[in-house]
Amino acid sequence: MVCGDISPGRSGRARSIPKGLGYAAVPLLTAGIATPVPFVYAAFRHRSRLQGLIAFAYTVVVCVTAGLTGAPDGSTRDSIATGLMIALWVGGSGHAFAVGAFIRRTAPAPPPLPPRSDGNRYALAELERRRALRAEARALAARDPSAAYELGVGRPDLPRAYDDGGLVDVNHAPARVLTTLPGISAATAARLVERRAERGGFISVEDMALDTDLPPDLLPFLADLTIFLH
Repeated sequence: MVCGDISPGRSGRARSIPKGLGYAAVPLLTAGIATPVPFVYAAFRHRSRLQGLIAFAYTVVVCVTAGLTGAPDGSTRDSIATGLMIALWVGGSGHAFAVGAFIRRTAPAPPPLPPRSDGNRYALAELERRRALRAEARALAARDPSAAYELGVGRPDLPRAYDDGGLVDVNHAPARVLTTLPGISAATAARLVERRAERGGFISVEDMALDTDLPPDLLPFLADLTIFLH
C-alpha cells in the first residue's frame, strides 16, 4: 500500500485483464457456489431482465445441487450433484466471462453534448458526461488497480491523458488537490495527508471522515468526487 505524497513511479506497465474476467472470477473462485452473483450484478447494473432471469435460474440450480449434496458415493443423487457442481463451476465461469465481455463491448456510447450555446442543457449534459467518466474510472480501478494508478486516476496534479471525470485520489493526491474537494480546508487537507501516512491510507469517505470530523451531510458530495487507490 502506498500512502502520502511519496509514491512509486508510474512507469511500470499495468497488466491488462481480459474483458469479462471479473465476471468469471466469482464462479471460478467459489467452485460454482456463487455463480448467480455476476448475473445479479449485470441485471442491476445494466437493467437487464434477461440477466435477472439467468441469475434466478442459476440460483435454482445451486439450491438443487446443495439439496443433493451428501448423497452416498456412487448413487444416482451423488452423480447428479457432481454433474451440477461441474456445470456451475466450469459452465458458469464460461457463461459469466462471455456475458461480461459482451456487456462491455456493447455498452452504448454517451449521447453527443448539446452546443455550448444551449446554456442549461449543455451544463446538465456535461455533468452527466463527467459522472459517467467517474463511474468508468472507478470500474477500471476495481478490475485493474495498477492500470488506474499508471493512468493517473484521481491525480489532476500529474500530466496524464486519461479523463477520470474529476476524481481525486485521497490516498495519493497532494494537499493542494485535496482542498479542491467540497468542505476540505487547507488544515483538513494537511490532517488527511498526515493521517493517511500514519494509517496506510483510507478505504472510503466514511473512513476518512473519522479522522477529520466532517459533517455527515458533506459525505455524499465527497463520495461522488473521490477514489481511494492502494
